[in-house]
Amino acid sequence: MSKIRWTSHRFPPSLDWVSAAVKHGSALHELAADETLFRHGDAATAIFGVEEGRLRLLRRTIEGRIVVIDTAGRGALLGEAALFTSRYQCDAVAAIRSRVRSYSKGEVLSAVRNDPELAVRLVALLALQLQTARSRLEQRNIRSARERLLP
Repeated sequence: MSKIRWTSHRFPPSLDWVSAAVKHGSALHELAADETLFRHGDAATAIFGVEEGRLRLLRRTIEGRIVVIDTAGRGALLGEAALFTSRYQCDAVAAIRSRVRSYSKGEVLSAVRNDPELAVRLVALLALQLQTARSRLEQRNIRSARERLLP
């Protein structure tokens, strides 16, 4: 079984992918701990960048048990699947007091289509988040604490 090798990428990730035009059309949301940003099934109208704090992404099992599928901290994007779906696929709930900026789905898609540099920055952030999630999954699946230690 392979050991985790951490690369030296910028962490926490940065929200510097956003253009001035997209940021101008954004809205700021101040959330108290345990306050819901969006719920599974809500109309997907925006993606969100965490400026401060931490949000939990939650799903309910068929039995009704709540499962944390991810945690988004400062610099992370969440709800990004909203760019290509009509409904949010999970709940997003503030784990602690948080400040989140919403970016209109339509404005982001328009900016991606018209600004290749913005598109590359956004893809880079999403790739970093995917790489981080995969590393966490790999680490979770290594049963031995000794095997989980960094080389």
